[in-house]
This record gives sequence, C-alpha cells and structure tokens, in this order.
Amino acid sequence: MVEKIKEERICPSAIATSYTGKAKRAVKELKDIIFPHDPEAEVLETRFRDVILIYTILDKESLKNLMKKMRPSALARFVVADKCIILKDQDEILRLTDVIEDMFIKYRGAKFYVDCIKRGDFIDSCHRLETLIGRRLYEKNLGIIDFKKPDLIIKLENIDNMFLISIIKPKEDRLKRSF
Repeated sequence: MVEKIKEERICPSAIATSYTGKAKRAVKELKDIIFPHDPEAEVLETRFRDVILIYTILDKESLKNLMKKMRPSALARFVVADKCIILKDQDEILRLTDVIEDMFIKYRGAKFYVDCIKRGDFIDSCHRLETLIGRRLYEKNLGIIDFKKPDLIIKLENIDNMFLISIIKPKEDRLKRSF
C-alpha cells in the first residue's frame, strides 16, 4: 500500500493518463469503477493535461484487478504506485535512489530499465535521473539494464516534487484492449 497521510491526501495510490481530451470522461469512469469498492476514494484531475490522480484505500492488487476487469475506455495508461516520495529539494534525489534500490533488491539479477515521466519543473532532466538510478542498480549488481527485452520496468511518475515509484512488467501500465 502506498504511504500516505489520509487526512491530507498527499500521495495518491495510482496515476492515470487519459487519451487526449478525455480526462473528464476518464474521471467519471474511474469514479464509477472505484466508488462501489471505496466510497471515500478521490479521483482528481491535475493541472497537467490528461493526468489523473487516484486516492483510495484499496490495496494495489485490488486496484490493478479492477482496472484490468473494467478497462475504462478513456484511459491510455494506469500505474499503481508501489511507493510515493515527496522531496523537499533536489539535494534529496539520492534519497529517491536509495528507496528504489531497497525496493529492487528482491528482483536481484532481473533485466530492467528505468522509465521516468516528468511533469513540472522540480527536476531538470528525467533522462539524467533514469541514468543515475540505472547505473546505481547495475553497479551494485542488482540488475542488468536491457531496453529491448526487460523483465521489469522501474516506472517513475514525477509531478512537481512528488515521485510515484512502481516496478512493473513491460506494458503492464497499458489498458488497451487486445482483441
């Protein structure tokens, strides 16, 4: 479960990206899916176009299974956070890498890459952050960087000074129907 302060709703349980211009419809669909299971849930649009934050008490697996089962048509991507970190300033980036390292230990030896999506101007470059984290995990022999056939993807969703961290299988964040 994501670490969060319920009263302040600082860290969301998940982040979703709707198809272009479909955010309002996506929020409605998400509420319709989640509210029967968690009436206290919040589904909020952000100041970033087509980006939606989901705050719920549902556990990670329940939330993922709901999305797989219901497949909201207005959503392009849906990522459930394994962990959420709020940084005070850029000097704390090493704390972020420490947290990711601790999370990745149980996947020792896996092929991976780091995928960062930046929203806001808290960090200068997602590419530099991806390189820093990837190199650190590789140098500590925790995994092998592989962009073509990774076992796992370390997904970083950055919104201003908040980082949602997920370790997922390739394409697990996509909700597109397969026919």
